[in-house]
Amino acid sequence: MRELEEKVKNLDALKITKIIEDANNADEKSIFLLDLIKNHYKKIPRWSEMSLRLCTVWRFCSPKGYRFCHNNLLKLPSKSTISRFLGDFHGQNKLIQERLCAEIGQLKKPVERICSLIMDDMSIKEKVHYCRTEDRIYGLETTSSTRVGTKPKVANKMLCFVVQGLSTRYTIPAGYFFHSSLTTQELYLLTKNILQLLTNCGYIVIRFVTNNISTNVALFKKFGNGSLKNSINHPILEHIPLFLSFDFCHALKNARNLFLDHDMYSSQGKISSCYLKLLYDLQEGMPVKPVRYLTKKHLFPSNFEKMNVLRAIQVFSPTVTSSLKFLKTAGDDRFVDADASIFYMENMYHFFQVHNVSSRDHYLRSLDSSIAPYVHISDERLDWLNVTFPKYIDDIQKTSVDVGFKGLTKETAHALQFTAKSTYLCVNFLLSQVGFYYVVTRSFSSDAVEAMFSHVRLKGGSNDATDARAADYALRQILRCGIVKASHSSNTAENVNYISPANILNLQENRESFTKHT
Repeated sequence: MRELEEKVKNLDALKITKIIEDANNADEKSIFLLDLIKNHYKKIPRWSEMSLRLCTVWRFCSPKGYRFCHNNLLKLPSKSTISRFLGDFHGQNKLIQERLCAEIGQLKKPVERICSLIMDDMSIKEKVHYCRTEDRIYGLETTSSTRVGTKPKVANKMLCFVVQGLSTRYTIPAGYFFHSSLTTQELYLLTKNILQLLTNCGYIVIRFVTNNISTNVALFKKFGNGSLKNSINHPILEHIPLFLSFDFCHALKNARNLFLDHDMYSSQGKISSCYLKLLYDLQEGMPVKPVRYLTKKHLFPSNFEKMNVLRAIQVFSPTVTSSLKFLKTAGDDRFVDADASIFYMENMYHFFQVHNVSSRDHYLRSLDSSIAPYVHISDERLDWLNVTFPKYIDDIQKTSVDVGFKGLTKETAHALQFTAKSTYLCVNFLLSQVGFYYVVTRSFSSDAVEAMFSHVRLKGGSNDATDARAADYALRQILRCGIVKASHSSNTAENVNYISPANILNLQENRESFTKHT
């Protein structure tokens, strides 16, 4: 018994030692556990920055849950401690600049400063709120001028710019503005100001990504001097190209919606979603289903469900196309003419896969060469993006018109071709001109800004239509803490947790001490 008791004590000591080692290696869970142990009996606890970040996000996500744990279970940072950690929020541009400068100080190599700029809108409530403690009005437009005599407008949208690293993982809000409607000229000036801010901070923006609504298409034409171009001269930096691209996730969702909405034609035959609906009817009620995740939300999505990227990917997934191929080869007469539909689904899924490269070795574990990193400009996927896929879209448009069908909309067809061409040019430039050893294309998407919007809605009580005050508080908390907590049901294919691990408080302290000495 004594020997067993000594072994148990040794095991407990080893566990504590392992936690300390993990904490020294910057493991957030271990750091938090050590802080709880150290401060359990202290009257004046001392908290690490990582624990304060995590507790800040916890308290903002669930105030009641945090209060219950603080009062009954754990010794956590108090409300006043978190308020002091967040500090004064006056001046959003200053806070954004401090976060950008804090991150640039963590980047050691010049190639790590190469990044992509993402822009998107989020709807908010038309609500005006006056905060007495800050002497500030929330809910009015922040993009229009406030001259004497002009009537202020109530904002119903939030425009957000996010910068994302292409060789290093960081995601930082570069600007956010509340508005009701923006002209192309106003959007052009805002984008140039953001590019100027990023350049002054030391970032090298070579990509600009947004969705393909008419205002953004007009913005791209404004950058291209009246014509829509995949690559333009950088407005701020000389002798560097700026690649313009539409988000491939938005283009894929539009292609899915049109596929479910009406029939199309290609040179191979009729493209229809009726085979997908037949498959759903066949497997309904089966204990073992060929496609277990196929539901009515995939086939008959609502306007809100049409925004989900995961369901669009699942509609075109190999599990669905393989089931349709089996039913065709098994002799079912209802699937005899499904070749064109299957080929369309395979092309759209391949379009997503070549844009969803996220790791150097994931393709080895999954045995899928389509998600291998790009290491050479002679990659056959680049040729597919540049030549094969645009020709296939042209074939659908031309054949559908000849037969008397709609085909893809002009905007969706152009967005698919424009995005494929831009990806080809950007990957080619990074490999041949910049000197990247490999390129992963998942950072080309707009998942970063969508995760940011999910976090903002989560801060507003999981409300899909939050107001300007809650959105502003959430974004300022993101900038201060550097943590994003996206919902599992958010409109993202990637889970974004950190926007920046850099310590913005240390940066401020260093600046204050420097100004005192000088």
